[in-house]
Amino acid sequence: MLWVEEAGVRGGTGFPLTVEERGEDLVVTLADWFQDQVFLESRGAWGESRPACPGHEHPAVAELVRGQAVWICPVDERPIARIGELPLTPRA
Repeated sequence: MLWVEEAGVRGGTGFPLTVEERGEDLVVTLADWFQDQVFLESRGAWGESRPACPGHEHPAVAELVRGQAVWICPVDERPIARIGELPLTPRA
C-alpha cells in the first residue's frame, strides 16, 4: 500500500500496489492515480490542471506510448514529455 499525505494536512489517501504491474505500466498507473486523487485535493494544486497541457486549459493525460510512460494531450494525442521529465514551472 502506498500512502500519501500532504505536509501540514491531516489525513491522506492510499493506493494498493500489486506485483503484476511493473516498470512503465506502473508509472502510468501511479501518475493517473496522483492526478485523480492527490493533485486535486492538495493546497498547492487546488483548482489547477496538473500537469497542465501546454496551450490548453485541460490537464495532460498519462499513457503508455511505445513502451514509455508519457504525458499526452487528450485532444490531439500529442506526446508532451515522459512522466517525470516535465520542466518545473515557477508559481505566480
